[in-house]
Amino acid sequence: MRCLPGFLWVSVLSLGLVACGGDTTTGDSEDSDTDSDTDSDSDTDSDSDTDTKNTAPVGTPVVAVSPESPDHTEDLFCALLGGATDPDGDTVYYSFTWFVDDDEVGIDGMGLSAAQTRPFEAWTCTVTATDGVDEGASGSDSVTTTNSPPTAPAVSILPTSPEDEDDLICSVSSSSTDAEADPISYEFVWTVEGADTEIHDATVEAAETENEQRWTCTVTPNDGWEDGPGASAMVMVCEDCLVEVD
Repeated sequence: MRCLPGFLWVSVLSLGLVACGGDTTTGDSEDSDTDSDTDSDSDTDSDSDTDTKNTAPVGTPVVAVSPESPDHTEDLFCALLGGATDPDGDTVYYSFTWFVDDDEVGIDGMGLSAAQTRPFEAWTCTVTATDGVDEGASGSDSVTTTNSPPTAPAVSILPTSPEDEDDLICSVSSSSTDAEADPISYEFVWTVEGADTEIHDATVEAAETENEQRWTCTVTPNDGWEDGPGASAMVMVCEDCLVEVD
């Protein structure tokens, strides 16, 4: 019996003792004074033992990766729910190998740090049984990391009743929030009478506006992975007139 680096020792032999890094002795000691004239039968028995074939572990490991739907801030854990058995009574070891989008990443062990993951990745843990000589079957389980988009902001435009000499200033009056605490950026899009202006700054200069135009600012949040829902505000440029805004 020998210890295998990189493997998890999970069971012992049903008979005898198992030791790593030392000698194990079972049964009674034999008298050292034996007949010196060993016959050919003992040679035959020795050859027979040498030729005995090893049998690999039988059964597919049952594996579960948790959490089932992780976001990219959560660590992953690969649990062995059911193991293999060895017909020869050998100790069964298990190797843990991680894959992302079907590519092996060189990470072993039962745990995977969230620092290794990103949103929208498919992570698979594969567990393989071995008795130290031959490998048995492998079992796998997979999860896909998720992301929560930021919430919609609240948006306002100043001045609320602009005249044609006023700049229009769009601002986020209430910030978006993000469940994973990702940093949030905002995209500004201005339209006038429903038509895109190709203005993506927070401010529209007065020179761009005309009297009795309706201007709308739409702000869309992004957490670095995906957009959240946008929000809009609208004003009408009007000098010395009463305006009813729907």
